[in-house]
Amino acid sequence: MNEIIKEPASEDRIVDAADTVFHQKGAMPLPLNDVASLAGVSRSLIYAHYPSQHELINAVVRRHMRQLNVSELMLFSHNEHLTVILDQVCEGLFRHFVEHGTILFQATQDDFMLDDIEPVLVKESRRSLLRLSRIVRRSLDLSPRSALATVLIFAAIPEESAKLVRSGSVTFDTGLSMLHRIVHLSVSALEKR
Repeated sequence: MNEIIKEPASEDRIVDAADTVFHQKGAMPLPLNDVASLAGVSRSLIYAHYPSQHELINAVVRRHMRQLNVSELMLFSHNEHLTVILDQVCEGLFRHFVEHGTILFQATQDDFMLDDIEPVLVKESRRSLLRLSRIVRRSLDLSPRSALATVLIFAAIPEESAKLVRSGSVTFDTGLSMLHRIVHLSVSALEKR
């Protein structure tokens, strides 16, 4: 019996290609000719599925949010030490960024997407940041603003560590070890202030 191999739907191919092109180019907006070529579709088909680049990038971010499963990443006991909590969250982000790239973090910071990230994605991201910042605030006795700034700084640790791994500058194990060391040293320094 002949097996029929089903090709991924054009929408999936477009999102895959947009994700790949973003990682090759590292900036937005994306060159749609490159996305179309890599996906094996026409630019008009991209626009049929995604009327704007913002919608296309939101589709990529949505996929990354599902892959990362932010709600699962945020499962921890409030009784745990801050180092354990930040280690867990940073390691989860690091593993995702190494495997899938950093568009999830970068798209929310990019000027091109500034006012065009879907509200539901902003809400989920903001909820996670605020939850972590409340824990940091209580643990370190910081103001709300300082606690949020601290969380945002910690969020850069897995991103930068993953970039080193993806570029081949360090191995996965070295990147993970480096991440844990930075988290531990940073929390320790903040606790001593």
